[in-house]
Amino acid sequence: MKINSPLEAYEKNNGAGNNNAGGNQNHGSNTDGNDNDGVNKMRNSIKIIYLIFIILMLCVPVTASNTEKENTIHKGDIYTVTLNENPSTGYTWYVICSDGLEELSEKLTPSTSHLLGAAGIRENKFQAIKKGKQTIEAEYKRPWEKSSIKCLRFELNVI
Repeated sequence: MKINSPLEAYEKNNGAGNNNAGGNQNHGSNTDGNDNDGVNKMRNSIKIIYLIFIILMLCVPVTASNTEKENTIHKGDIYTVTLNENPSTGYTWYVICSDGLEELSEKLTPSTSHLLGAAGIRENKFQAIKKGKQTIEAEYKRPWEKSSIKCLRFELNVI
């Protein structure tokens, strides 16, 4: 028998389209032939749930640190945000800060691994120019897309 397409191969292996009495071949596991279909559906469901979980985890805002000491800086201090970035994928960090912070510099250092497509380091330096609660927000996204794949929020108490 000549097989012309993957569908024909699937039907041949699963007993569909045969002229035998039951329409299904018994492969030793059960007689209804649906065992593999149930396993495949379960695997696909688990994959979808896992993918949704990963997407949700990437978009949850993250605070820079959980201790008050690390979030408190003095007026005039410089605060540095360091982020991994891979511009070869089209993704870049878009960083904004509140009025009480002044962005001093933004620098992208390529990877030293010499591997094609390796991530580099983006370093943004801010100076605290006003006292009070200040924020730095960063979104990791492609310029032509509206949504980001990662969102970060750094909260600072400037004294």
